[in-house]
Amino acid sequence: MWWEVGKAQIRVFCQQYTSHSTSKLKAAVEDLETSIRDLELGLQRDSNPSAGQLLQKKRLELSSFLQERVKGALVRCRFLEIKEMDAPTPFFFNLERSVAQRKQMSCLKLPGGRVTSSPEEMRDHAMDFYADLFGGEQCSIEGREEILEGLPQLSPEEKAALDLELTLEELTGAVNQMASGRAPGIDGLSGEFLKHFWGIIGDYCCVTGSRKSF
Repeated sequence: MWWEVGKAQIRVFCQQYTSHSTSKLKAAVEDLETSIRDLELGLQRDSNPSAGQLLQKKRLELSSFLQERVKGALVRCRFLEIKEMDAPTPFFFNLERSVAQRKQMSCLKLPGGRVTSSPEEMRDHAMDFYADLFGGEQCSIEGREEILEGLPQLSPEEKAALDLELTLEELTGAVNQMASGRAPGIDGLSGEFLKHFWGIIGDYCCVTGSRKSF
């Protein structure tokens, strides 16, 4: 329970931080655009070298802000590199929205042929489908013995060692070996997040893992 509460609080904090950062970035871009327009109008009326230098500086700052927005959109759109994106456009930034929309499942056909768009029915059907797909099937004892015949077997000591509860050292080693840029579970927490905060959450994860629910 504490883990779910913690994830919910982390999610809310990240959303608030993102919203605040986005608002600050948007305000900064609007201020730069206004300053650039004013400087351009002023230079049309009177050529001023210092104003020209300031205009160039403002344009570089605006370009830097836009490039950061491009990088974020590229990550969310699963683009691997920037190609011919010198001038970010509304079309480009709408790409990430279209990617998210394509990932959404709007409806499912149930076994009886009825099509449903109810999230609850879709979730229940998906769970039943994969439980049936990956569920175990009964196997005859004779067939099982024939398949396992000749295969290496674990010793009683090895079996006992594997049945022991997880230790903090084992979990720490597994976390440190995790690849970067990937989320190991359905909660979406990345390997970098777990490594960074492992000193705080490691003991709790060990207790949860020992209860076979992590």
